[in-house]
Amino acid sequence: MDFGLARSLGDTGMTQTGAIVGTLEYMSPEQALGSTLDQRSDIFSVGLIFYELLTGKAPYEADTAIASLMKRTREEARSASDVDASIPRSLSAIVSRCLEREPANRYHSSVELLQQLTTWEANPNISAETLSKMISHPIVRTSRFSLDLPGKSWMWIAGAVLVIALATFAGRTLLNRTGTSYGEMARGIPSLKLGKYVAILPLKKVGDEKAVGYVADGIGEALAAKLFQLKEVHLASSDSVDKAVARDLPLSKLARELGVNLVLQGSVQGSSDNLRVTLGLDDATTGRRVWSQDFPGATGDVLALEDQIYATVASALELKPSDEDLVCVDAPPTENVKAYDL
Repeated sequence: MDFGLARSLGDTGMTQTGAIVGTLEYMSPEQALGSTLDQRSDIFSVGLIFYELLTGKAPYEADTAIASLMKRTREEARSASDVDASIPRSLSAIVSRCLEREPANRYHSSVELLQQLTTWEANPNISAETLSKMISHPIVRTSRFSLDLPGKSWMWIAGAVLVIALATFAGRTLLNRTGTSYGEMARGIPSLKLGKYVAILPLKKVGDEKAVGYVADGIGEALAAKLFQLKEVHLASSDSVDKAVARDLPLSKLARELGVNLVLQGSVQGSSDNLRVTLGLDDATTGRRVWSQDFPGATGDVLALEDQIYATVASALELKPSDEDLVCVDAPPTENVKAYDL
């Protein structure tokens, strides 16, 4: 799909004469300036559509289509949340990122944009700053498939799919907005009624760090991998957790920055033969510890200890895994304890 040829619902549908081909309302600044175009131009056009779906208004209002087109080459659009205060600032920030005048400042791909939308939908209380940090270093993913189409036809097909997905997403957001009061929820910390948003902090190492270091890291990673498979759990990324922990923030501030309502933390202590894992679960909405337990074990039987810890933590979180979840969780990454030494 060529967004430059998309027709505005407010347009008469008549083709305008002139050197520029297409519907002016959905053109990017670089289209107006005759610059080189790539997928980031489509991201801008998607942002225009998304803005209209959320606010019911065009971001670059002017007396004529040409004036509106020129306006977007010189000015930044007013944020959607400024137009409609009921629109969350974090969601508005996603739209504004799409509408950056410089292509380099926008999302670099539809994948990156959809990741942001998915993250926001999972946690509407996440801050705009946290969302922005997630794309400070864009992640490059290798495509799992390729389309044997001439030229860049796959780009237009991907664009069409993205518009449909965004229209559905925005429609659901608008329909649900009347039933959700964002002001009633603690800013940055989602209510437990909305789901379980969990951060697993790195386990502290006590005693012979050389002996228990790999165990602590392995247990934390294994627990995160298993909880990540569960649909009930929204797990904060390890990179975000590490950055927050490095700043030595109080529990409430750490939870607010990560957008979580439950924090799992603990320690591993012991020697080359025996060890003890201590875990605690804190409710960030109240600041209270809701569960804690010690897990004694042997360094040679880490896999069994991991299974015991996961089962107990899942019970503490009051999780009810589906059959599909159980199949994913029961597939261990390795049966060889020595792999943790690598």
